This record gives sequence, C-alpha cells and structure tokens, in this order.
Amino acid sequence: MSKETYQWLEKELPSWVQEGIVTDEGAQVLLRRYVGEKTSSRSSGIAFSLLGFALVGLGIISLLAYNWDALGHLERTLFAIVLLVGAQTFSFFVKRYKPNNTALLEGSGIFWFLMMGASLAIIGQTYHLGGTVFDFLSIWLLLSFGIAWLLPSSGAAFLQIFLWTVVWISHRSDLSTLLEMNTDSFLSTWALLGIVLCWLGYYVWQLRTAKNTNGTLLLSWELAISLFSCLSR
Repeated sequence: MSKETYQWLEKELPSWVQEGIVTDEGAQVLLRRYVGEKTSSRSSGIAFSLLGFALVGLGIISLLAYNWDALGHLERTLFAIVLLVGAQTFSFFVKRYKPNNTALLEGSGIFWFLMMGASLAIIGQTYHLGGTVFDFLSIWLLLSFGIAWLLPSSGAAFLQIFLWTVVWISHRSDLSTLLEMNTDSFLSTWALLGIVLCWLGYYVWQLRTAKNTNGTLLLSWELAISLFSCLSR
C-alpha cells in the first residue's frame, strides 16, 4: 500500500467506525495490517533511490574517464564545475521542495558526495596539483563532511565514514600514538577527530528522531566496523 493510500485509510476509518461499518478493534487491525506494507514499500523505494543515484554518479565518472584524453583543459574545468554545481543545485532543490521525500534526500546526498570527488579529481589531474592519493581523499573528506547535516542524508554519511576510515588507517598506526602530530596526512589528527565528533552528533540526532529506520541501523553497523578497524590496526 502506498503512503497516500495508507493516509487516506487512516483518515477514513474513524468515520467508518461511527457509521458502524467496522468496529474500533477492526479499524486497529486494518491499520496494523497495512502499516507493514507501507514501511516495506518505503524501504524499497529508498534502496532503489540510493542504488540509482550511485549508478548514475559512477556512470558519469566512467564516461568522463573513457573520454579523458579527448578533453582539453577548458572542457575538463567546465565539466568539473557543472558536475559539482549541478549536484549541489539538485540537492538544495530536493531540500527546498521535497523535504519529506526521504528517497530523494538520501539519493541526492550520495550523488553530491560522488560528484564532489569527481570534480576534485578532474581539477587535480587537469592542473597537476601534485600530492598523493591520500591527500586527495583527505580534501574530499574535508569538503564533503557537512553534506549529511545539510540534507540530511544517512547514505552520504555512510560513504563519508567509510572514507574517513580509509584516511585514518592509511596515515596512523594505533590509538597509542593518537596525540602525535607528526603525520604526512593533509588533515591533522585533531581535524579528523573533529569530523568524527560532527558525525557522532549526527548519529545521536538520528537515534533521537529516526531510531528504527534502516539508515540509522546501517550507520550503527558502520560505526562499529570503523571503530573496530581503527582499534585493530
């Protein structure tokens, strides 16, 4: 049952009870019967939205990589700007006009995150800015960590936590050297820890507002895996 149909049924049942069409117990049974289908349909829609936006983003990146040699400096720069601005514009459009559409919010967050990385890679390769691949990942992490809060998007938060884990493990040994500042990472230890605090704040907010959603459950698992990976290194 769609969300609109369920809301219509929920609105009509009180009048049906007053007219004697169904009993009060029967109305409650009907609501319990279809609320599961509503939740299942919503979860499926979000899953397909996430997959769809991820595939679109990866498809754009693959298309660009295939035609890389045929593009000049100007074309690459314009392409990077269009990708980033387009993804941001779409995300803010969804935030402004579709704030209750969880599927679009989650998907646009993932798309924005991927296009951020693609734009940074294009600019870096076009103008030969130098640095290591982990410098690129660190900059990507720094510029994109606010996406989860702005939309919000648990899908974007999931990818950012994964990226943070990669950056942390690549540049640090274990927590016994946590306070050492002599690192070759673009981001300092304290900057990475500050980003973690922001995500923990987002996670606590999700627990308070959407405790039983699939997105919150997914973040719980990833935070546990990320912590285990950092401690076991």
